[in-house]
Amino acid sequence: MTPLHQPLWAEAMQEHWEELRGRLIWSTLALVLGVGVSWFFGVTSVVAWLKAIMPGTVLFVQLAPGEGFMVCVKVALWLGVVLSSPVWVYHTLRFVMPGLTVHERRWAGVLVVLGLLLFAVGVGFGYGVVLGPALGFLVEMGQSVAALQLSIGTYVDFCLAVLVMMGICFELPIGMVVLGLVGVVRSNMVLAQWRMVVLGCALMAAFITPSQDPITMLLVMGALLVLLLLGGGVLRLLGR
Repeated sequence: MTPLHQPLWAEAMQEHWEELRGRLIWSTLALVLGVGVSWFFGVTSVVAWLKAIMPGTVLFVQLAPGEGFMVCVKVALWLGVVLSSPVWVYHTLRFVMPGLTVHERRWAGVLVVLGLLLFAVGVGFGYGVVLGPALGFLVEMGQSVAALQLSIGTYVDFCLAVLVMMGICFELPIGMVVLGLVGVVRSNMVLAQWRMVVLGCALMAAFITPSQDPITMLLVMGALLVLLLLGGGVLRLLGR
């Protein structure tokens, strides 16, 4: 069968593939540019920023050749993802928008913007509220057992994991709204099952708080409850 006699579905698939490939190329170029900018201008500052959270005087060491270099690569990749996020989010939305209704398109744009903002707030909450007390508690407990020398790679991995986890947790209202729009969750469920909601937040806070100290756990639990109430309030406004 010649290209002139291709069925309509094959032509449509080819068009979608060409569009997807173009958007992937632009997103990849944006990511590479973001990583390059981060490598030359932001890596050392972010590593110093993370090290500054550690309470007291701690000796950071490299346990393998190139560990410090790999830390810089990892931080540059994360920063590159953040810097290039407007580009790849834009191209993702442009690719999926034609398959959505007008109502769904309006909500998709709003939810993506709010999701990015909530993720940034979650990272800030993790840095300002969770990491400091968690590291202080762990260091104090650890020094009663042995002198403290930290692998810079392990330490940066720990900090990044906590920050990303808190960013994901702050996406809770977005998840509730999406589930509410498809009819899985109702706004009155938050109040009607408030005991289970509080228990669930307490268990989640205990799971995601690295230090397990009660003050940090209560702060995380309070933040989760506020996020749940925010999601329930939005669903109430939407009549869900």
